[in-house]
Amino acid sequence: MILTSTDNLVVRYEVVVEFRGERVIDDYVAVLLKTLRDTGSILAASKSLGVPYSRFWETVTRVERITGRRVVEGRRGGRGGGGARLTDFGEELLTLHSLARSRLESLGLIGVSHHVSVKPDLTIAHSHDPVLASLLSTLSKSGVGVNSLCLGSGLSLAMLSLKAADVACIHLYDPESKTYNKPYMERFWLGDDVVLVGGFMREVVLVHRRDLKLASLEEGISEILRGRLKVAFRNKGSGTRAYLEHLLKEHSKRLGLNLSNVKGMGRELRTHEEVAKYIVANKADVGLTLRHVAEKHELRWIHVTWEPYECYALKDRASSSGVAKLREHMNSETSRSVLIATPGYKPLWTPQSRKT
Repeated sequence: MILTSTDNLVVRYEVVVEFRGERVIDDYVAVLLKTLRDTGSILAASKSLGVPYSRFWETVTRVERITGRRVVEGRRGGRGGGGARLTDFGEELLTLHSLARSRLESLGLIGVSHHVSVKPDLTIAHSHDPVLASLLSTLSKSGVGVNSLCLGSGLSLAMLSLKAADVACIHLYDPESKTYNKPYMERFWLGDDVVLVGGFMREVVLVHRRDLKLASLEEGISEILRGRLKVAFRNKGSGTRAYLEHLLKEHSKRLGLNLSNVKGMGRELRTHEEVAKYIVANKADVGLTLRHVAEKHELRWIHVTWEPYECYALKDRASSSGVAKLREHMNSETSRSVLIATPGYKPLWTPQSRKT
């Protein structure tokens, strides 16, 4: 979590495993151990992470000293030139940390950034979007106390339904009506209780590795369904994941295939940035993301669709100062200019039809 506009305080959620009150494994140590497990060598792991070999061993030794248990054991040549692996206890530590981290991720408390205010004028739950993040940052700097929770479209709508948020920004496609967002308002019993305060259009693309040449969206989806390409999936409940699953189901019917061969469904990435970075690191071949993010990371992409990203406020809070300032800011000429200048974005309304 990140900052208030007034005091530059930083709040972070992190998983820390302790042994008798002493820290033994946190995110940093977990990455070291996981990379060691994947590479099978201390030397290879340290080079991969850019961590000095001596510091790597100092960290491992410290954990072993505190717990009194071996975490890493060498093989075929010892610590210098040979390989290494995690002991059963090392695997237990890593699993414990991973399970706890997954729990925090499922609650939307880790892996994303939030603007936080001690005394918020506005609480907004939303799906990840780079332009919205910039808009909220500007709003926060102008003196508006913002609590921004990046939870994905599904959870954001749930927060609005529970009145735990003033505004929810979503992009949920309904295959039955072939429309966005409004059908889900009815499902969450919000149809008559919300008002649209702002939004924009986003270009969704199938992004893929730089060395991978796909001629069309159909070819990409076909290769995914045949298990030839690994997918970087967003988290369950996100509009992007729901739309990708819709595409896969539609194409599977036409091609006479099923989803059993699809690779990557077990791994969930919480932001569009994570999808792009995952592919850049060759951990996946393709993914559904935003054109803006694809171009930022210089990845190949194929156009999929334009989607409306819309922000809805509870009617009984629409006149509050926080929601009013958000509406004004999102519909300003300045924001319109930002959208026009950003690849893969365009205004939801024209100046003539825009209502503020």
